[in-house]
Amino acid sequence: MKQSGKTILLTMLIFGAVILLWRQFERVPIVQHDSPTNQPQAAAMQLLHSWHKESRRIISSAELFPLPDSSVLLIIERHQSRLPQWQQQALIDWVESGGSLVINALPIDESKDQSTEDIINHDPLLYHFGVTSWHYPDVDGRPALPLPVANGVAVLDYGFRRHCLDSSDDMDECTAFLCGEERAHLQYAWLNDSDGALQLDLEPSIDLLHRDLFEEVDNSDPSIPASNTSVLARANNETHDLALQLAAGAGEIWLFTSLDIFSNDRLHHLDHAALLQQISADKPQIWWVQSINVPPLSQWLWQRGWPLISALALLLLIFLWHKIPRRGVILQASSLQHQDFTDHLRASSALLWRIGQRSELLQPLRQQVERALLRHPGGADPERRTALAMALSGLSEEQVKRAFDELPENETKMVELVTLLQHLRASV
Repeated sequence: MKQSGKTILLTMLIFGAVILLWRQFERVPIVQHDSPTNQPQAAAMQLLHSWHKESRRIISSAELFPLPDSSVLLIIERHQSRLPQWQQQALIDWVESGGSLVINALPIDESKDQSTEDIINHDPLLYHFGVTSWHYPDVDGRPALPLPVANGVAVLDYGFRRHCLDSSDDMDECTAFLCGEERAHLQYAWLNDSDGALQLDLEPSIDLLHRDLFEEVDNSDPSIPASNTSVLARANNETHDLALQLAAGAGEIWLFTSLDIFSNDRLHHLDHAALLQQISADKPQIWWVQSINVPPLSQWLWQRGWPLISALALLLLIFLWHKIPRRGVILQASSLQHQDFTDHLRASSALLWRIGQRSELLQPLRQQVERALLRHPGGADPERRTALAMALSGLSEEQVKRAFDELPENETKMVELVTLLQHLRASV
């Protein structure tokens, strides 16, 4: 068992070392329109890699700080969570000193009464840059993308070329084919710049506010705060502004109603990939921050050391399997079975003999002889016990010592020792 345990442990160590080495190599995820993946930005990461950009995935604010130099593009996904004040200030200073930040808004519910303090404290980071975001529950949300057609990506690509490239005049037909709804394009936002216009599928029920978007501003309105930022570009539909590019000091901010346009199932849709290329055009490195909160300890340990945890769990199972007592076959008692105590003693003795417990078989008989000798003068003295037993039984010194000390080697020796001890017990 010891040798097999060492073999199992060595195998596990080799397996763990192979996994750790394998994880060190760079892997490029293959993402398809109809193939899900556990990494929601795997398609974006693959695109960035094909553009010869170095990308890094960040899972907590502990990895984000200290902030990198301004050559890195930060993409921060927020899920109703906020950075501590000192980290927000560090991020503000980093942007204004030349950094580029892509971030999503945390909208305020427009249907509820909001005090000035509520508006200011809802999203202090963007409020510093002069932006508030509002969610309008009465506005229809973004429709879900249709599933790929039966024959998958090949037919989707063929339809795109036929309806959108070869028949570019009929944009309604193109939109209906790609999105499954002729009116869907009315909710899209258009981002206009010097190179043309990009069509984006952003959440239409959220509106971004900034002073540059209004001809007249009420300075007492807390929802349109004053700031040193200016709007460089905007993506809007017929009712709301859904994305803003802001100049903030020496840096810039791209603000969106949500960042899921860069997820696997939407990156191929409309001009989202083109927008990602435009944002990262002059940035050799991209840090994609998936969470600004420290993950739970269990999740962090599993992310960092799952091979070790798996190996320890396997070792624990092997240890428990080895140590937990196991019983043999349990026979049901039957009234038809012959109940004989002599048979039980014989079976117990045979078991003790088989497992090497020979001294235990003789121990009760030897104890009886020793207790009988204690009734005679000098019987308690180990040095006089042998002579006393010789005098009372008539046995030789060698026979008495064998009876008390010898360990039988075979069944014949066992019978001889039992005979000697029984003679001693009867004599003393």
